[in-house]
Amino acid sequence: VLCSDSSKGGACGQGIPVAVLATFLAAGQAVAQERGERFSYSYAELGYFSSDRDDITTNGLGVRASYAIAPQLHLFADYIDLKGEFGPFNADRETIRIGAGVNWPSNRNLDLIGRVAYVSSDLDFNAPGLAGADEDGVGVEVGVRHRASSRLEITGTVEYVRFDGDEDDTSLNLGARYYFDRRWAGAFDIAYSDGNPTFMFGARYDFGR
Repeated sequence: VLCSDSSKGGACGQGIPVAVLATFLAAGQAVAQERGERFSYSYAELGYFSSDRDDITTNGLGVRASYAIAPQLHLFADYIDLKGEFGPFNADRETIRIGAGVNWPSNRNLDLIGRVAYVSSDLDFNAPGLAGADEDGVGVEVGVRHRASSRLEITGTVEYVRFDGDEDDTSLNLGARYYFDRRWAGAFDIAYSDGNPTFMFGARYDFGR
């Protein structure tokens, strides 16, 4: 007998999701230990971004960080600040993502990834009477991380963000990391949202290896 509490709101029923998650993580850790070195989810990145969205071309710098708090759990945060021109006016687009993710080792060279994040997007114009856009929402991202060779990693994800006011956004994200040694890698990403691309060129420092 796994549960003697027949009430729907009982403590036993509430503990089922926790038990399932614990089983999932324990199994993933066993797979990782059996199959050798795993992907690292503790790293920091600095990149140059170029985006063409909403008829506005913006460029600037961004930082990303991730930290593994357990073999199959990690926290992450992104901050990207882009600037550009909208006609005769200046535009400033700021994006923040803070969340948590689960990484499941499918095999030695492939991880399945799931993430949930708070997303804030702030678009401002340096022009009197021209309104910007401040949006907050929740994003869900799923995808894969693949080790193509001892130095090259490829990632692919799909992210859906639901903003306040019934606005939403779906993006397809593709990326590559080429490791020069165990810690330093060159980084390239491209994200498509409504057919509009955002590019990133940068570097990753991996402190989890």
